[in-house]
Amino acid sequence: MVLNLAVQQREGDDFSRENVNGTGNVSPELYLFMRNFKYLKSKGPVRIEDFGSLSVEASNAGEMSDEEKKKLTDMHVENRSHISEEYTKDIRKTFEGLLNKDNLFYILWFNKKDILAFIRLQKDKREGHKAIGSLNIAEGAKNLGMGSMFFEKVLSIESKNSVLHSNTNPFYDFFKHHIEDYGFNAEEIAPYGDSGEMHVNMTLDKSENEKLVSRHRTKTEIVQDFENGVNMDEYETYSFDLKKEKKEFLDLLKQKLNNEKKLLTRYIHSEEDPEKIYIVIEKKEAKK
Repeated sequence: MVLNLAVQQREGDDFSRENVNGTGNVSPELYLFMRNFKYLKSKGPVRIEDFGSLSVEASNAGEMSDEEKKKLTDMHVENRSHISEEYTKDIRKTFEGLLNKDNLFYILWFNKKDILAFIRLQKDKREGHKAIGSLNIAEGAKNLGMGSMFFEKVLSIESKNSVLHSNTNPFYDFFKHHIEDYGFNAEEIAPYGDSGEMHVNMTLDKSENEKLVSRHRTKTEIVQDFENGVNMDEYETYSFDLKKEKKEFLDLLKQKLNNEKKLLTRYIHSEEDPEKIYIVIEKKEAKK
């Protein structure tokens, strides 16, 4: 089904051509699409298939035109321009190098001409494994839910035949969404690059998830069992106040993931306290 993109006039709607990309330099068609996407998303879940003007294509870097490569590079740099001018120069050079290798790029197109988002995937040394690079989103498409919609689409395609790998800081929302919404399991925590910032390495393996007991429990069941003192043989549940217990949280991850070689399989936020989380640790060999 293709959703009706007739313009919705609403009192107090401040969605203007200027805040689509900060300059107003956007086609009328894309402006109207963004305006209506925001409205429809506010009413409930939407899928890429719901919009006839959106399409997802996968291309190897070697198959792209110079114009496409430039668009991807500019978006990748723009997404990181807030860090520093020196970093921006380095990241441009690094990304341009990736465009000369056998990397797979998924691109979200509007009317086959405007790039709204893209994700890079790199083949792993292990057969059937791929590493997911960062999600890049056009300035005008940010904070609309378009990036998460696109990311879920790419995962649904790639996870059918591949084991996917990603990493992020465990205190970013990105981590919570990877674990709880997308089905990744955390396997290891380690310093990232030269920054010393701790990142968690995660894997999405659908066949592995079928064997994990905690993946077949609801959020409510896991939280209620913990609060009622019910212990499960197959997995362990812990709770942390991230405002006060960040060090304790990191120490537990190091012990359970790195030392005991277990998985973090669930990450649940308390409905009463936004700083309180529940996490589940499970052995890899646990069976359903």
